[in-house]
Amino acid sequence: MTSFLQKVKVVWMVAVLSPITLVCGILCATSLWFDRSGQYYHFVSQVWCRSILWAGFVKVQLTGGEKIKWDDTFIIVSNHQSHFDPAVLRPNLHNNHRYLAKMELAKIPVLGWALKYGDDVLIDRFKRAEAAKGLDATEQKLREGKSVVIFAEGTRSEDGVMRPFKRGAFTLAMKTGLPILPVTVMESYKIMPKGKFIMNGGEVKVIVHDPIDTASFMTQANGEAALNELTFNTIAAPFHHSSQPAPAAV
Repeated sequence: MTSFLQKVKVVWMVAVLSPITLVCGILCATSLWFDRSGQYYHFVSQVWCRSILWAGFVKVQLTGGEKIKWDDTFIIVSNHQSHFDPAVLRPNLHNNHRYLAKMELAKIPVLGWALKYGDDVLIDRFKRAEAAKGLDATEQKLREGKSVVIFAEGTRSEDGVMRPFKRGAFTLAMKTGLPILPVTVMESYKIMPKGKFIMNGGEVKVIVHDPIDTASFMTQANGEAALNELTFNTIAAPFHHSSQPAPAAV
């Protein structure tokens, strides 16, 4: 893209998304004052995310979306390719879900307000006691019947290659007995590469896999590790049939 077109795109996105972000951010941050269920929060955040997709000229190719119903409660585990992933998933996962997000995002103006005072869960990854509180809060959301999306790699991939998954999602699965819903996100690292904050436009692929029942893993001595491996391999499988780099081994 030429320098001129890049500048035009920046102006377009700032002009369109600034007012939408301000309004939606404030509505999300204050929504729990009058709707403790979080459904209004979820609706407004969907509108916000759809606006981001539209303004960035991004299309989403969704496969398996019919496997999710509004009242289903899952621990949704996804790979993580860019800052853009939550905007892709929120309007395309058709159930009542929340995000487990890193505490650093609370420092971002407007978005941080929505995350801090809204219905998603923030976690401090670098303080063990605070991280434990974040997982406890996540468990509470699950017990309220809300699904939670967890990017199990713990950070974004710089090149699209999947990294080994952290334990958090699988510890929660073993503790609650809730099924894991594996989700694969492909090509989003090209839309917004790590370190960049302007979207390139294009198409992102989202694949919703069959849920994984955790019951059989709960009776195994190494059940958590086995569940982690199965989930990783399920999410990684589509990459072996695409032009994207293959995931790193578990």
